[in-house]
Amino acid sequence: MNTDLVFPNNNEEEIIAIAASFGYSAICLCYGYPSSNDSINLLSAKIEKLKLKSDTSNLKIYSAVLCEERNISKAKGFDFIIF
Repeated sequence: MNTDLVFPNNNEEEIIAIAASFGYSAICLCYGYPSSNDSINLLSAKIEKLKLKSDTSNLKIYSAVLCEERNISKAKGFDFIIF
């Protein structure tokens, strides 16, 4: 199983297409911790939408957030937390 940790820059669709064409079975989209609750909600919605799209392909999409230790309890809705 090939899985990559990737850091998208508003190019998630392109990354997903490339990963699928390379035969990856999963990718993990990693983001910096958002600065506001509104940003967290927007990011969570974006990730959910991408995950729903991936249900029609063989590519599993995971999400991760980079955050400081003090924000770990607030970093909900991600598959992985990196600190």
